[in-house]
Amino acid sequence: MANHVLEIKGLNKKFGDFQALTDINLQLDRGYMVGLIGPNGCGKSTMMKCICKIHDMTSGSIIIDGADISKMKPAEVSKLVATVPAESGPTFGLTVSDMVMLGRYPFVDKIWWENAEDERVVREALKTFGIAHLQKKQVSMLSSGERQRALIAKAYVQEPKIMLVDEPTSHLDMKYKLQVMEYLKKMSNSDMTVIVAEHDISLMA
Repeated sequence: MANHVLEIKGLNKKFGDFQALTDINLQLDRGYMVGLIGPNGCGKSTMMKCICKIHDMTSGSIIIDGADISKMKPAEVSKLVATVPAESGPTFGLTVSDMVMLGRYPFVDKIWWENAEDERVVREALKTFGIAHLQKKQVSMLSSGERQRALIAKAYVQEPKIMLVDEPTSHLDMKYKLQVMEYLKKMSNSDMTVIVAEHDISLMA
């Protein structure tokens, strides 16, 4: 088990009488980029929400880096798993730098106040994802491609073992689709495991 960054056994998830996931079994090692391929409504997002503990599973087990997440608080899971949603949601006037800094929240001890290490990690992420020149710009003013890169940078600074990415290219033109996928692939090359929910098979290939 120590070699697997993620091990799922017998995962089931029900919403009332609706069976969303049935007996899912999966093992993943470090440093892979994996596509969850399927049509809308097949359970890709539900599975990822169980992995990051947004949803509690109905039955089964999920082990991340040797730890059983059923025995962990969501804040503890967030140090192991980062999520990139399909949409950024309300940004309330946040700048790009502010939003990326929010990715450091799991490391905060009691009172939020970024330290020199947080600032260094965010600075490097802004440069890595090609958005350093946008750091003072409001997120609401970004293009779709820029916003997606900022969301990935926010997840990246959590320094997770696993990154869960939900439909990352659904609103992008082809140039930015390929660019975003290249960034995700680069992260898997750095020993992070990246799981991408996607319905575009050719893009994942």
